[in-house]
Amino acid sequence: MKMEEKIYQLSRGSKIFSLIILFLGWAITTANRQISDIIKKQIRLEFFGALEGYYTELSLIMDVSFWVFYIITALLVGMYSDKVGRKKIIFISLFLFTLTSIMTWLTPHRNLPFLVFARSLSGAAVGPFFPISVALIGELFEVKKRGKAIGTFVGGAAIGAMFGWVIAGLSVDFLNSWRLAFLFLSVPILIIGFISWIFLKESPLYVNKPKKINLKNDLESTNNKISSLKGLLSNKFLVIAISLAALDLFSLWVHDDWIATYLIDVYSFEETQAAIYRALSGIGGFLGIVLFGIISDKIGRKKALATSLLGLIVILLLFITLGPTIYLYGIYYLYIFSFFTGFFAIAEFAAVYNLVLENSSDYWFATAMGFVVFFGNGFALIGGPSASLLADLTFIGANAYLLVPIIAILIRIPLTLIAKDPAFATLPKSNIEIEETIN
Repeated sequence: MKMEEKIYQLSRGSKIFSLIILFLGWAITTANRQISDIIKKQIRLEFFGALEGYYTELSLIMDVSFWVFYIITALLVGMYSDKVGRKKIIFISLFLFTLTSIMTWLTPHRNLPFLVFARSLSGAAVGPFFPISVALIGELFEVKKRGKAIGTFVGGAAIGAMFGWVIAGLSVDFLNSWRLAFLFLSVPILIIGFISWIFLKESPLYVNKPKKINLKNDLESTNNKISSLKGLLSNKFLVIAISLAALDLFSLWVHDDWIATYLIDVYSFEETQAAIYRALSGIGGFLGIVLFGIISDKIGRKKALATSLLGLIVILLLFITLGPTIYLYGIYYLYIFSFFTGFFAIAEFAAVYNLVLENSSDYWFATAMGFVVFFGNGFALIGGPSASLLADLTFIGANAYLLVPIIAILIRIPLTLIAKDPAFATLPKSNIEIEETIN
């Protein structure tokens, strides 16, 4: 039975409730991950005894130590999930992330090796959650509703980031402790983990299946002919989709991970003001990705992606050229840029992740998304240190955190033009009618 037929075995309510659970899980894990964006100044002061500089060292400690292990487990455990299913691995990931977050809270004063170790374990623990969750959503929802579903899920990162920035800002400004932010967020992660264990629906592809999927034997029951990893990666349009995701993550990371530091150093923002700036970016990002998810279900992934890219490059150029002038009229006018930067920057992922899934195949969704995380976030790891070096060593200064993302956007435009949008080229119009009839 093909996936487009299998998804109809679940009721609409079951699919939506599962989406809510995954949304909450993604939001709260993102909140935990984004703490580091706000507390870099405190980390710099505690471990280096300085109020300025050390951009490269901060990037290596707070970002690289986490993300190296994150991308490895995202790929390897994602591949394993394609053989055994989704639900159990999602629970294990959330449970382990709770433990490693508590470890980060327990970091002894100025014990740098312990902090790096705790961050590394945290990355390894939560790495599989995202690719496996996207795969599960892709298997629960039919193509013409998948954009909205994935857009809503990924939008949880914007809401979660906003929450994490505020918690971090309050922990630093009012409790004088960057560690407490990790403790505060460990409890809801554990709660959502147990909710997922009890209520989250398994993918219909793995219900009543053997514990291990034999791809070659199961090909007749799927809607594809790919039986090997080599076959999957030989699809040039999947490679293009993964490349788009990698460049998206590259530019987003450079901007998001360092915009708070940029605002603090260039515009003398306080930590709470920087957190509010990021929070508005999160609100804009959530609205953008949900809206563009719906749009991509109507007009296709490529058109939605191209529109969001053009909007983002315009906003970033305006920020560079007009930001200093607008700042003279009041610091809060800069918040307008925050909202629209988040709106367009996050919106594009609704189209990109769907392109990855729809250029992939049944039983390969988590592997495909694992490659997105591995290559995308791996490539993005270069962005922070490279922009940091430009900021430290050249006349560009902190503006490097805005210029580097613009370059990545310019590269994405031609790739978008040659990408393939298979779902909208081949999907029969009767699929939605079938779903409505059965449900």
